[in-house]
Amino acid sequence: MDPDQFFIEASEKYEIDGPKNLYDTKMLVEWYQKLCTDHPLVTYIEDGIRVGDVAGWQQFKAGMATKHGYVQIGINKWFKSDLSLIKQFTQMVTKPSDSDNEEQQDEEVKSTSEVLEPPVDPNSLKFIPDMIHLSK
Repeated sequence: MDPDQFFIEASEKYEIDGPKNLYDTKMLVEWYQKLCTDHPLVTYIEDGIRVGDVAGWQQFKAGMATKHGYVQIGINKWFKSDLSLIKQFTQMVTKPSDSDNEEQQDEEVKSTSEVLEPPVDPNSLKFIPDMIHLSK
């Protein structure tokens, strides 16, 4: 099942059960949750949301984690094995070091002395997939 094939651009909804039943992203996530509830052997979903919908992927990942945390979310089609696309749309997860903690404390001291706008989160338009399939 490829979400790009049943996504209707004009309405920005997914056609799963016919043209009378159009699903927005929230409804699609609920549909996946029901699918996993009805079929508990499902432990992996690949390319569950259309390519390019970062907000949809974030919602999908969060929704699946709340009810079915054991289900892994994979991406194959979106990145086309292009490392620059992977870096653009995914968060790099690293272990914080002691020097990061010291820098953070220094920044907190600076921020209390000056009233600044909150920093823009560079990861706000990114998500963390469980797996990314790459090919040579």
